Amino acid sequence: MTALKNQAVCLADVQRSAEALAAAEEAVELSRELSAAHPERHHPLLASCLDSYGGQQRGRACIPLTVCAGSDQVVAVLGQRS
Repeated sequence: MTALKNQAVCLADVQRSAEALAAAEEAVELSRELSAAHPERHHPLLASCLDSYGGQQRGRACIPLTVCAGSDQVVAVLGQRS
C-alpha cells in the first residue's frame, strides 16, 4: 500500500492526475481490507492512504468525495485509539 500511495504522489507531481487518483483509490481499497482484518496494525496505513486519496480528490476539485475520504480517515484514526 505504501508503494501505491507513493506512486500516486509521484504521478500527481508529474501532472498525471487520472493515474494518480487510480493508484490512490487502489491503495485505499487494499488498506481497508487489511484494516478490517487487523485494525490495530493497519489503521495508521489506512489513514495515510485516505489522506493521500483526499489530496488527489482536492487536486481534481472533487470536494464531496474529499469530505467522505476525510471523514473515513478520522474514523480510522479514532478507531485506532479506542
